Order: sequence, then structure tokens, then C-alpha cells
Amino acid sequence: TNAALQPKKLPLIKDKPIIELSHVTLYPTDNSIVETGWVESRLIFSGETLEEIALKMVRWYGVKIVIKNEKLKKELLTGSFEEETIYQALDALQLTTPFVYKMNNNTITILK
Repeated sequence: TNAALQPKKLPLIKDKPIIELSHVTLYPTDNSIVETGWVESRLIFSGETLEEIALKMVRWYGVKIVIKNEKLKKELLTGSFEEETIYQALDALQLTTPFVYKMNNNTITILK
């Protein structure tokens, strides 16, 4: 057999997803996971509005974020980021909440 024709085996990532997000409708009663995320160098949010997440992202990534839609500000999300860039994080959030964003210098504008 020709080794060049054999399919390559990709390394598997076990025990944790690269990015994990979910759309929620209720606030959790225990925020201990969110609070310990900073110790683990992870940006974690649980049942928080996009507006609250944006405030965390401002501190985490050192950017300014403006959300131009009141309904969008209230969308509830749960998830975590560890080594993702701001673009990867925003793209991941778009998977559960439809929005578009524009970046101009150090300001990100989020639109419905």
C-alpha cells in the first residue's frame, strides 16, 4: 500500500470541548463556576445576558464593545473561553445568538 494514500489520523481531544456554548432561558442559582473561572484563566459565563458577557469581554480582551440592539443585550448565554481570540469568541457566540459585528480600531459594534 502507498502511505501517501492512507488517511491521516487526527489527534483526538478528550474530556473537554474546545468551545462549549448553550442558549439558556433561566438564570442559575449558583455562580461558583463563574467565579472560579478567573482563577483557572478562563472566561466563564453562566446564564448571563450578552450585555454582561460583553462587559467581561471588555476586561478580558481589552476592547470596547457596543451592542446596538436592546433585545440582543438581554439574550441569555452560558459558555466559556480559554485561549480563543476575540474573533473566535464572537464567532462562537454567533452560533447560538444571531448577530453581526464590526470592528473599527479597538471598538467592536454588535448589531442584530
